[in-house]
Amino acid sequence: MGDGLYKIKETLLKGGRKKTIENLVIFLVVIVIIISCIGYIFSDDTKNKKEEGSTISSNIYDPDVFENKLNKILSNIEGAGQVSVMVSYKTGIETIPLTDTKDNKTVTEDNTSGAVRRTQQDLVEKNIIFNQENNGSKEPYISKTIMPQIEGVIVACEGGGEKIVREDMVRAVMAVTGIEPEKIQVFSKAAKIK
Repeated sequence: MGDGLYKIKETLLKGGRKKTIENLVIFLVVIVIIISCIGYIFSDDTKNKKEEGSTISSNIYDPDVFENKLNKILSNIEGAGQVSVMVSYKTGIETIPLTDTKDNKTVTEDNTSGAVRRTQQDLVEKNIIFNQENNGSKEPYISKTIMPQIEGVIVACEGGGEKIVREDMVRAVMAVTGIEPEKIQVFSKAAKIK
C-alpha cells in the first residue's frame, strides 16, 4: 500500500507544481458539483413529499372530493344513468390540536378565627403543541379530525323516475353517510335539449 501512494506522489511531482494545482482545482470543482446535485435532489424530494402530504391530508375531508366520489359511485348503479349529487352539511371540518395539559392544585388553610377554613384552587393549563418546519413556520400537531356532519343529500339522475333506482340510490347514500332515508331525496334528472 505504501508503494502505491509513493508512486502516485512521484507521478504528481513529475508533472510539476502547476499540474498538481490544476488537478487539485478540478478535483475540488467536481466535489462541489456533486454536493450541489445531492442537495438539490434531496431538497426536491422533501418538497414533493411535503406537497403530496398536504394534498392528501387536505383532500381526505374535502366536501367537494366526497361529493365527487359519491357522484361517481352512484352513477355506476344500474339504471341510474347520468347522476348529479349535492351534499349539505350542518358543520364544517373540525380539527383538534394536540395539547400539553398541566394540572395545578393549590390548597390553602386558614386558622385565624378558631375554625379551620380550607380553600382549594384547581388550575388547568393547556398549551398547544406545535411542529416547527424548516422554513420557520409553526403548525399545530393534530390529534383528531372530525368530519363535517351531513344534513342532507339530493341526487338527480336520469333513472330517478323509477322506484327501484330511487331505492338503490337511497340505500347507497345511507351506507356511505349514515343519515336517515328521509334526509335523502332522489329526483329524475331533466332531459337535456340537444
